Amino acid sequence: MKICNECVKTRTSCCNNREIFLTPGDIFRISNYTGSVDFFSFEKVGDISYLEQPDDPNWNKYTLRNDGTRRVLIRRENRDCLFLKTNGCELPMDIRPLLCRLHPVLYNEERITGFEKDCPAEILPPGVTLLDSLGMDLETCEKWRTQLYNEISP
Repeated sequence: MKICNECVKTRTSCCNNREIFLTPGDIFRISNYTGSVDFFSFEKVGDISYLEQPDDPNWNKYTLRNDGTRRVLIRRENRDCLFLKTNGCELPMDIRPLLCRLHPVLYNEERITGFEKDCPAEILPPGVTLLDSLGMDLETCEKWRTQLYNEISP
């Protein structure tokens, strides 16, 4: 069971409701893959909790421009991710935005700190972990976390 596929069906997934920040590297990878740059815009933060990063004091400095906007994936009118299809994300894992690859891992500039509580791990069969279901491991997550901060820090 791939937990993301189950979550997308309920329209409550991170693919349906999140503002996805994009790094310059994300823009480069996605534009090379799609041949287009019309998948992002600069927008002010819609979810105010984004600005509350007490364990990651540089996050806003790294992600917000002087006018308070940041690069985010464009959403469809129904708030679905532009790249979400009926069978999941159309982007290969190595092309997806780093924030998407890392979800539901919590992290800061220093380390991985835990997992989001909004991922419905309770629907997984006994003995299957959230990371197993996602096809992820902590070593890969750490690699992506490091890449994320390398792409956004000055």
